[in-house]
Amino acid sequence: MPNKVETPPAGDTRELAKTFAKKFGNELGFQYFSEGLTESEATEKALEKAFADSKAKDNEIAQLQAKIAAFEKDEEDKKKDEEEDDKKNDHSKEYAQLKEEFAKLQEAFKRVGQAGNAFTDGEATPVPADTAPKTKKEFSPLPPGMQGYTEKFLQKK
Repeated sequence: MPNKVETPPAGDTRELAKTFAKKFGNELGFQYFSEGLTESEATEKALEKAFADSKAKDNEIAQLQAKIAAFEKDEEDKKKDEEEDDKKNDHSKEYAQLKEEFAKLQEAFKRVGQAGNAFTDGEATPVPADTAPKTKKEFSPLPPGMQGYTEKFLQKK
């Protein structure tokens, strides 16, 4: 029990209640006034409550900061995963494009083979007759029409 508080006259009670209400707010001011606390005791109690509230807010802020940090880390991890997936997708697109080009080349090669088979009807490819080795021509300073005369002249001697 608080120390015995002298009961002020009725006019002073209203003024004291107004002072408590102005200083501590309506709810706390009237609570402290109804408890019969002096102004200094009420101030001390209000400071204790404010300090406790401040500590609770500090804890709440720390928890929210931890949640924000965890959220940011998750977002960074998601972004890294998406970048890795994009890189994988780029390679798969390139692979699909190369595979398609390879299939086109195979198809073209088959068509060329089919065209060759249609030309030969399954027979061996004919070799042209003029593919026999040719003799090497000798260079003569004489015009082409006179070369024969020179050879005849040399044979007579």
